[in-house]
Amino acid sequence: MALPRLSLSRITQTVLHPLKTISRTLKLVSTADFEPKKPPIFDYLSTGYPSWLMFDNTTHRFTENTKFITVEGNIAAGKSQVAKKLAELFGMNLVPDPTDEDIYLLSHYNPPIDIRMHNTLLPKEAQYYTTEMFWNENNLKENGKPMYLQYQFYLNRYWNYLKGISTLFNTGKGCITERCHFSDIVFAEALLKCGYISEYAFDWFSYVHASTALHLWKPHLIVYVKATNSQIREALKKRAVSWELNARNLTDNFLTEYTSALENYLERMSRYSHIFVVDRTSTDIFDENELLILAEKLTNIDLEGERLIRDDYKFLEWRNGLFNERSASLNRQQFSSATLKFSTVFKKFPFPLDMKEGMYSFDAKELQYYIYKRDPRLKYAPGYDPSHDSLARIMFDPSVPKRNLAYDWPKYFLTAY
Repeated sequence: MALPRLSLSRITQTVLHPLKTISRTLKLVSTADFEPKKPPIFDYLSTGYPSWLMFDNTTHRFTENTKFITVEGNIAAGKSQVAKKLAELFGMNLVPDPTDEDIYLLSHYNPPIDIRMHNTLLPKEAQYYTTEMFWNENNLKENGKPMYLQYQFYLNRYWNYLKGISTLFNTGKGCITERCHFSDIVFAEALLKCGYISEYAFDWFSYVHASTALHLWKPHLIVYVKATNSQIREALKKRAVSWELNARNLTDNFLTEYTSALENYLERMSRYSHIFVVDRTSTDIFDENELLILAEKLTNIDLEGERLIRDDYKFLEWRNGLFNERSASLNRQQFSSATLKFSTVFKKFPFPLDMKEGMYSFDAKELQYYIYKRDPRLKYAPGYDPSHDSLARIMFDPSVPKRNLAYDWPKYFLTAY
C-alpha cells in the first residue's frame, strides 16, 4: 500500500502553527488577522500587465477578502447605503453606480468637459439624452431615446466592473459595486413590459448583452436589497429631486415590473453566485448595528467553493481561473487590457440605423458634430498640449496621454466623431 507523500514545508507549517486554521470566508477588517500586501510598483491601469513583469506574482496578494460583490435592488431601495457600509467593514473598493455625469463628462480632458451644456444650443431631437428626460418624456418609445441611454449606462457599468476586477487581480483588494452590467438586462425587460421600448430594441440589446457580458467573470456574492414600492416612494421623497418626485414614467407599474424581472434574474444567477437577501421590511439598513450583524452573517458564507462538486457551476470561473499561479497571472493579464476586454468587444456591435429608440437621425448627429467641433475647449484631441510646439519641449517635457484602463474609453461610443 502506497503512503501519501508529505512535504517538509507542510510538516513545518503544521508544527509551527498548530492552532492556525484556514478560513475560506470573508473577514471583517476589525477582526482580520491578515495584512494587505502592497500594490504593484507600476501603474497597472495605464500599463496593464505586460509579459516582462510576469515575475510579479498574482495570488500572493490575495486574502480572504479578495472577492467581488455586487449590491442589487430597485431604484432608491438603499443599495448605496448597504454597499458603502459593507465596503467599509470588509476593507474593499467601492464602485458606485454610474450617473449622467459619468456618461457625459469628458474626463480625459483637463479640465473635464460636460457636453450636456451643448443641449442649450441643440434642438430637442438632437439633445444628449439624460435621465431626467427619460423619466419625464411623453410617449417615451416614439419621442425619446431610451435605448441610447440604456446602452450608455451598460457601457459604463461594464467599464466600472472591468476596472474593479483589474484592481482585484493587481492589488488583491476586493470590490463592491452598486449594480453591475449583468443585471442591465433586467432594466431592459422592465422597459419592454411597460411599453417604453420596442421588441426590436429589446432583442438587439439582449443580443449585445449576451455577447459581451460573458467576457467578465460573475461576482462571488450578490446582495439583494428588497424594498416595497411604498418604501421606494418614501426614499424618493427624502431625496427631494423634483423631476424624480413627479416623473411621468417612474410609475408603480414600472417598479413592480423591475422587481419581478430582478428576482427572475437572481434566480438564474443563483446557479453561478451566492445570493443574499436583505429584506427592508425586517432590516433597518440605516442602523449601523444591523448592518454589522448583516456583515457578520456574510462571513459565514463559503465563497471559495472548494467543497463543491466538479459539475457545480457556482464560482466556476473563479475556481478554474485561479487554479494555480500561472492561470491567475494569465487572467490578470487579460483583465488588465482595455483593448482585449472592452474596445474590441463593443466595436463589433454598432447601433442599427432603423432603431429610433437608440439612434439619432443623420441631421441630429450633424448638429451635434457642428456644436462639438466649434466648442473651443474641444479644439484639440484629449491629451494634446499646444504648448509643446518644439522637439525640445516634446523630448524634455513630455505630455503622455492616459492609456489603457486609465483612459475613459466609454466616451468613444458616446460621440465617436
